[in-house]
Amino acid sequence: MTPLRQRMTEDMRVPNFSPVTIRLYIDAVAKFAKFFHKSPALLGPDEVRACQVYLIHEKKASWSAFNIAVSALRVSSAIPCHARHRSLPHRLPGGHIDQCDCCGKERNSYNSCRNRNCPKCQSLAKAQWLEARMAELLPTSYYHVVFTVPEEVAPW
Repeated sequence: MTPLRQRMTEDMRVPNFSPVTIRLYIDAVAKFAKFFHKSPALLGPDEVRACQVYLIHEKKASWSAFNIAVSALRVSSAIPCHARHRSLPHRLPGGHIDQCDCCGKERNSYNSCRNRNCPKCQSLAKAQWLEARMAELLPTSYYHVVFTVPEEVAPW
């Protein structure tokens, strides 16, 4: 196994990607490298764009296949991550503009709405709450059973 493939596999195991997702992403990056006859480490954003155009216009790939390829390239770092960003002074109603330190790409980022159903605002709190509830469970199988009690037994 090449060092790049090893690193990519480790990077996907940290956030607990499923084995199927890891296999699909490794295959997608391998096809990307084969398309250009070079190592993915030597390829940059221009090659990523050319591959995307090829997938959509020439190969007529489905949206799911295209999405897998793009996500795999993000994990392999062939696409800049945009993870490091700084807020720009421009104001948006309810948000701000972030700019990537690597490439300068700008994106809108909205302030927290504090809604428990919002995936951006409360996903970490929800995950922590679920983890705490899972820790309270006994290590046994659980079954949810619903039944009706006759009025004679429980007249309420």
